[in-house]
Amino acid sequence: MQSDHENMTLTFRIFFITSLAIAVGLVGYSLLGPGGGSQQAHLQAELEKLQEENRELSIKIERQRLEVEGLKTRRDYLEKIVRNELGLIRKDEVVFKFDEKKQADSGQISNNSKNEKQQYKQGEGNFPSTP
Repeated sequence: MQSDHENMTLTFRIFFITSLAIAVGLVGYSLLGPGGGSQQAHLQAELEKLQEENRELSIKIERQRLEVEGLKTRRDYLEKIVRNELGLIRKDEVVFKFDEKKQADSGQISNNSKNEKQQYKQGEGNFPSTP
């Protein structure tokens, strides 16, 4: 028969080994299980991606803020935007549009067009004067 001392030692060993196995299992689960090391690495990568997007958006916001400020305070900038993006002109202006593709296909500009351009540059011809 076993003595009481041997039974306590055996019980203690079983308890110790069981406790150690549970502790190792919990550590392994916390590192490798859901929300563990792989999840943390994934979240870290997502955080870095979001921080980069945030930086890009901050730059875009600053550019737009400067553009709004320019539109509010600089008449020349406002005129440039209105002309380029909206295609508007002043009442006393005339716009001549040339089909550049058509001219490139033919290989040359007609002599009449060249003469008209020269007359316009020299202030001759029937083109309206600009202030």
